[in-house]
Amino acid sequence: MESLTKRDLAMTVLKKQKIEKPKEVEIRKAIEFINFIESAIIEGVKNGKRVELRGFGSFYQKESNRVVARNISKGKQMIIPIQNNAKFKASPFFTKQLN
Repeated sequence: MESLTKRDLAMTVLKKQKIEKPKEVEIRKAIEFINFIESAIIEGVKNGKRVELRGFGSFYQKESNRVVARNISKGKQMIIPIQNNAKFKASPFFTKQLN
């Protein structure tokens, strides 16, 4: 599976705006905009908010349970503390577009 980088995403956005051969400055501004959106999503989720992008999906935080695990090599039990995990739920529209 091929990856889509921020630069590729920026180029796609610029092409959608009818900018066929963007200058490096325009590409950097588009990447800066993508970074801003990324930071806003991270900050919202970090503050316990559900960030919902209509037609795309929702980003949210879910707390995992504390787990008692076993270290096989030492034969001792260890406690894995509660952790906050980032989750993404695709919208029905997004899922429909994939299928």
